[in-house]
Amino acid sequence: MDSLFTTDSKLNKLWQDLAEVDEEISNLYEKRKDVQREINRRLSLINRLPFEVLSRILTLSTESNRVSASPDNECYKWCAVLLLGAVCREWREITLATHHLWSTVTIRPYYEDALTNITNEWLQRSGALPLSITIIGSYSFGDFDTLLETLRSHSIRWKSLTFNYVPEDIFYRLLDNLEDTRLIETIRILGKKSWGKMRPFMGEPIRPKTFHWLRCSNETGTAYFKWDNLTHLVVEDIHIDNLTDILRQAIKIQHCVVKSSREGKEHQLVPTVNMSLMHLDIEFWNLTNFLPFLTLPSLQILECRDWGFCMNRVYVDVLVDFIDRSQATLRDVICHLKVDNCARLPVSSPGLCNRRFPNITHLNLSVQIPNDDTAMLIKILERLAYDRGEIAHPSLRVIELTADGYMTPTVWSHFINLFPQILAEQTHHERLPTNPSDTDLTISSDSPLRRRLSKACMALNHWSKTFDERDVMELHQYLRLLDIQKSGVELELIGNGGIDLLQFAKKIYGSELEARQQYQQKMTEDGL
Repeated sequence: MDSLFTTDSKLNKLWQDLAEVDEEISNLYEKRKDVQREINRRLSLINRLPFEVLSRILTLSTESNRVSASPDNECYKWCAVLLLGAVCREWREITLATHHLWSTVTIRPYYEDALTNITNEWLQRSGALPLSITIIGSYSFGDFDTLLETLRSHSIRWKSLTFNYVPEDIFYRLLDNLEDTRLIETIRILGKKSWGKMRPFMGEPIRPKTFHWLRCSNETGTAYFKWDNLTHLVVEDIHIDNLTDILRQAIKIQHCVVKSSREGKEHQLVPTVNMSLMHLDIEFWNLTNFLPFLTLPSLQILECRDWGFCMNRVYVDVLVDFIDRSQATLRDVICHLKVDNCARLPVSSPGLCNRRFPNITHLNLSVQIPNDDTAMLIKILERLAYDRGEIAHPSLRVIELTADGYMTPTVWSHFINLFPQILAEQTHHERLPTNPSDTDLTISSDSPLRRRLSKACMALNHWSKTFDERDVMELHQYLRLLDIQKSGVELELIGNGGIDLLQFAKKIYGSELEARQQYQQKMTEDGL
């Protein structure tokens, strides 16, 4: 018996020793992992950064935080923030501690149960930060009351709500009878088809600062909102009644974009005066629907867009009458024109040449050149040339030109003629002609400087996307452009394939001094 007792005691002691060894091995294993993590941290340059810097980097790298559930409920794992958190333990701790990473979320509701759990966990990780939520869907939504309740439980933190192709029922169920909507600043609604009649509203109306209403076509679709805080409005396919009603109530609005509108109801539209709107962006083809009913005395920036067909006398007269009625002091008139082989040339249309047309300060031209025929582009540049007897749009300060073709020396000469020759004489170098056939282009000393461009941009965008050295200007044109640039004009000349044409010309002709020496030598040889 004594020997058995002794044996059991030895076995127990052995098991205790083994347990202690196992615990020691586990401790050593954990220490080894800690040492390895520290080694990795010290070797990794990015992990040496302070927490705040690394957190900011991770935030900037997560442009889209999308939450969705596929049939296997796994696709949400491919969200950027989750992938970053899976890199290492330190990055996971940083992502979980950076609430801002979770405060922006795009939801695609397909499978309710899985998506509700994911969304709830996601929003919990955002802490107490304001939320920017985008819901993207189709018209095949199922019943997902639990998901809506999860979103509504965080409504006090809503800052921005975007509805993309969401059926009206989801819109109403999410917004109806909310307790507190004071934090909401932005509402964006992009519709896929017309909504039905607006349901009776319950609760406090939302007072957004920014409101986008695009292609929903509901006559009373804005009834859930009040407009006394509105500062920025973007609408498309909105009924004129709704538009004028918004502008009548929006006492703080500063910027309004009207892409298109629908005619109002049969009753007479009431003229609307808004005293705060400073920037109006409109489409030419649509302005006769609503502009005759508006008066904007505080307007400073007028932005017009036309695709080459609509700038006729009727539209120009409506526009000018609106400006006269408003008695607004316009600081900038920005005009976007797109011209192709099907559209009338803006230089020959009555709009741009109409004496009543407001003086344009910023001109953005997009020219489609059929079969690389530059005649259309030349005609446009001729109309805007500086050396015309009656200069067009003397207030023009910025011109941006996009052409889907190639440049030629003739086109370059006409582009250079947008600028007064006197600019070249103000430099220390002898004036250079724009082409060899020029004889006397000097502006007389008593000729006023009627227009001084501050910025000129030209971008070539040929369908081939291939750079062609034929786009590069000739030597004398290159020197003339350098003179224009030194006079204070900001030049941005981009060739096909994104090539900086001035920099490429520098590689061909050398520095400015070398280029001028080449030109003088060429002129001497030609004289001999």
